[in-house]
Amino acid sequence: MRIISQYGNRFGICATGILICAAAAAGQIRAIHYDESKVPSYTLPDPLVLNDRGSVKDARTWREKRRPEILELFRREVYGRTPIGRPEGMTFKVFDEDRKALDGKATRKQVTVLFTGKEDGPSMDLLMYLPNGVKGPVPVFLVLNFQGNHAICSDPAIRLSQRWVRDKYPGVVDNRATEKSRGGAASRFPIERILAAGYGLATIYYGDLDPDFDDGFKNGVHAAFDNYPEGDRPGDAWGAIGAWAWGLSRGLDYLETDADVDARRVIVMGHSRLGKTALWAGAQDERFAIVISNNSGCGGAALSKRAFGETVARINASFPHWFCDNFNKYNDREQDLPLDQHMLIALIAPRPVYVASAEKDRWADPKGEFLSALHADPVYRLLGTDGLPVREMPAVDQPVHGTIGYHIRTGVHDVTDYDWQQYIAFADKHLKAAGKGTESSETIALPPPQTSGGMPLNEALAKRRTIRTFDNRPLSPELLSQLCWAAQGITEPGRGLRTAPSALAKYPLTVYVADAEGVYEYEPRPHALRRVKEVSPEQFRAIIGQGPARAAPVCLLLVIDLERMRPRPGDKSEQFALLEAGHVAQNVLLQATSLGLAAIPVGGVNDKAFGELLSLPPMARPVYLLPVGYPQRR
Repeated sequence: MRIISQYGNRFGICATGILICAAAAAGQIRAIHYDESKVPSYTLPDPLVLNDRGSVKDARTWREKRRPEILELFRREVYGRTPIGRPEGMTFKVFDEDRKALDGKATRKQVTVLFTGKEDGPSMDLLMYLPNGVKGPVPVFLVLNFQGNHAICSDPAIRLSQRWVRDKYPGVVDNRATEKSRGGAASRFPIERILAAGYGLATIYYGDLDPDFDDGFKNGVHAAFDNYPEGDRPGDAWGAIGAWAWGLSRGLDYLETDADVDARRVIVMGHSRLGKTALWAGAQDERFAIVISNNSGCGGAALSKRAFGETVARINASFPHWFCDNFNKYNDREQDLPLDQHMLIALIAPRPVYVASAEKDRWADPKGEFLSALHADPVYRLLGTDGLPVREMPAVDQPVHGTIGYHIRTGVHDVTDYDWQQYIAFADKHLKAAGKGTESSETIALPPPQTSGGMPLNEALAKRRTIRTFDNRPLSPELLSQLCWAAQGITEPGRGLRTAPSALAKYPLTVYVADAEGVYEYEPRPHALRRVKEVSPEQFRAIIGQGPARAAPVCLLLVIDLERMRPRPGDKSEQFALLEAGHVAQNVLLQATSLGLAAIPVGGVNDKAFGELLSLPPMARPVYLLPVGYPQRR
């Protein structure tokens, strides 16, 4: 029975119908229906009502109270708890790099991620294609695949997977890939379209993390990181979806070390069960800039309480290894769920999220997927975005692109060229055309910083003074490079550590550099400035405010974003972020002194004006301004 069900999502109602009829006849599982009139009456939990029945009326209450409550519900009742974050000993091994791949159109990289740092330990291979001829680090789509990295493209240089693979795929013999399986999934990965749009593609075989069959979690990362007594796996222990989502975050860990990748613009995307995975990964790991669910259905984007198409009981019977054991409590009892999937989408807010359905994929409940997006909308609007731009489900092939995007397209359960057209356009809207809500994404590489020599620390401490008079000489790129590096430059590339300490290495602080032509965001990796806003000289002087500081040629603005700290009730996230701003400011002041420059620490920053100028997210606020320049000549 379970073998037949593995084909249900791919081949639609036919194979699933055989399974459902047999199960229903045996009285095991409620019969599946595709009739709106048979959808039970249900009430969705309100994502903006706290467990104690209090209302969520502001971003801080969402961030500090309600969001942690919802995450806890999903960990306890649906996906299970991930027992480990980034392993302390994890290392990366780049075993292939070709700067002229695909007839010179791309750079191909292949990386083995050694989770414990040991060659004979658990690992996964990441395959990446990046567009050539594009300035600066590029945004990347990160996608798990079903058949092995070699199946996404016929490129013979891609390492052939040695892991277990389902026999149903082309070129797979006895659950092992052969040379004939190369390019078997290429239709779902339009690499040239992605590259032409200026994006990279990174992919990982999901079987590297956990083989997709019920083996009692004896293989994959579960075997390496589970620490439960024999036969005593708790009801909230992570399942396969939890392991696959964990692997996506470890892939992002690597991307943060790659100078060719803009790790702050990584889009996580998944199809079917891997669409469920992408949503769970994006809900937990807020480093993902955009989250995309393609035909994810039950346990993904579709509302469970509708019990339409695939149900909780059906999915748990067919795939007992996907979710935690506690999820079985809701077999044919969806109305008892203390949550539903609109709350999963809400956990991604205010970051952009896209939900996609297919007209003939009724098993995945397209209407239920749309309704999840719709009922997540209030959270997005609370956090200052436009949410989902429509109230009614759009017509087939009529996509809507707000901060929440949605489409239902012609066709069946698959990833098509049409889907990718929408995902690229959605990413352009949120990451490229507006440069994170601003006007430009031009990137300017800074000269390498000097990391040795210079004025001795004791001398710099003794000479540091607030100097309030500047002349009008511009700062050289070398001086600007040194100031930015002192603020937040990378000092340990492998781990991404920086010149200023950060609690739990969360780095909630961003450094902006403003001059009379524009505002730039400093990107520690790859030590560059990205223009985010053009300004006039008058606007620049208004940014600095009144007094002699207006004569400074450059200002560094420090912005903290508590979204990155994932604050919990009663913790000291804001205190830690403010302390980090102090560390960074002192670094800049001492560096300015050592370079013979004048600098002024300004704490009275106009939060509202800067927030509007830079289109900052709801939980971000400017806290420090540092005008810097040459001291006025006497």
